[in-house]
Amino acid sequence: MEAAKKRCPPKSYVEALENRVVRVEKYLRDHCPDTDLTQELGLPFDKETWLAQGVDKLDSPCPPRRTTLPAVQPLPLDKTDDPDHSDEELVGRHSLEHHIKKMTVDPGQPRFFGKSSTIMFVQSAIDLKHGINKNDEVNNKIGIDKLPSKRPEFWKPHPWVLETLEHETRHIYFPEKDLMESLIDLYFTRSGLYLPIFHRPTFERDVRVGLHIHDQGFGSVVLLVCALGARFSNDPRVLLEGIKDQHSAGWKWFRQVHWVRRSLLVPPRLSDLQIASLTAIFLHGSSTPQSSWTAIGMGIRLAQDVGAHRRKVYGSVPTVEEELWKRAFWVLVTLDRFISSNLGRSCAIHDEDFDLDLPVECDDEYWINEEDPKLAFKQPPGKPSIVAYFNCHLRLNMIHAFALRTIYSINKSKVLLGFVGHQWEKRIVAELDSALSKWMDSVPSHLRWDPDQENLRPSSLHTFSSQIDVPLLRIVISLH
Repeated sequence: MEAAKKRCPPKSYVEALENRVVRVEKYLRDHCPDTDLTQELGLPFDKETWLAQGVDKLDSPCPPRRTTLPAVQPLPLDKTDDPDHSDEELVGRHSLEHHIKKMTVDPGQPRFFGKSSTIMFVQSAIDLKHGINKNDEVNNKIGIDKLPSKRPEFWKPHPWVLETLEHETRHIYFPEKDLMESLIDLYFTRSGLYLPIFHRPTFERDVRVGLHIHDQGFGSVVLLVCALGARFSNDPRVLLEGIKDQHSAGWKWFRQVHWVRRSLLVPPRLSDLQIASLTAIFLHGSSTPQSSWTAIGMGIRLAQDVGAHRRKVYGSVPTVEEELWKRAFWVLVTLDRFISSNLGRSCAIHDEDFDLDLPVECDDEYWINEEDPKLAFKQPPGKPSIVAYFNCHLRLNMIHAFALRTIYSINKSKVLLGFVGHQWEKRIVAELDSALSKWMDSVPSHLRWDPDQENLRPSSLHTFSSQIDVPLLRIVISLH
């Protein structure tokens, strides 16, 4: 029942960082004796100098450098700008791992743990114990990592578990080079416009360097992109061997993809979320569209496993890597609500379960600016972004999700939410009507229907135009 106290990083953790900095500086001096690193690292100082002059006077005036195009890596979890006590969670995790030195919270890359997790509970118990026995110097010197009761068989992953962490397998068959280029272009111009999952320059660069041949995850992504692009292609090579039915287009590449990874012990990667999204899109256009619902649920769980649904794991300045994680998550959310509504099933995630910002409304060609990094992710004035459509779609999906949880929910849920009597229906209808009116007013002029517009492409709009129309139609019917 004690009130939670603001915890600072433990002294041992700070000292470990100081020692690490000293070793790094010594390494640089030994290997670069003639190089002046003052501009990059600032003036050298020690703790006594810092206390005497203050840290503000010793900080380097040189701003941090920005890389041009970082490789896509798993989402970093050490960044935070969420005021919701996120620093306590990170400090608590680091402190726990410091006390239990040879047992990390998760083998491999970090995963997301919320405030209600067992990890944070264990850390609170350790802090409470140290707070009660803070005058006991013997306990403080021993530390939890030296306790004799720590049994190795329960604190170390077993060898047969480590063997299943990951075994990369190469794909058997990719399309010919000219066909692959055609299918990738068809995907981005016909499908990727409406559900933006990738950053096209980065994707095409990775294909050119042959990353899909060596990386199993990216290889699966390329196969799925080709499979989806094949549905818009007239090339007979996209069909299954010996079959002339157009519905078989792309299946030769889709069948090579294992959308469930061999080991669930491996932390999810960005490619896993992309695979789940592309798999759901492909299956939804098949003769068994209901099977896409399962793939979406798996993808959302993978996103939650690494915290891709929380704002605090992203930095304040957008990067290519983090924006790709955001896009993958939002595509999973919109697919989840669209297909769950069609099947009359509950959604895998609700608005109160995530606090992620909408994707940046900036076209792919403006994500990176090598000449002036300050202009990165800046859409030119007067030029509407293609992503504006997707963001409008997401805002409408929020209204749709609210309707699903109120009007279409089962009676038990209505009772738990306090929707009893006759007045609640009028109140919900009024809220939905008001929300729809605000949404209509927020739609940019270039996305509003204009019957006199000449550059419409019905063939391109066919695939995903119903994702706007169906939710809107369902909500309007509900209001009446």
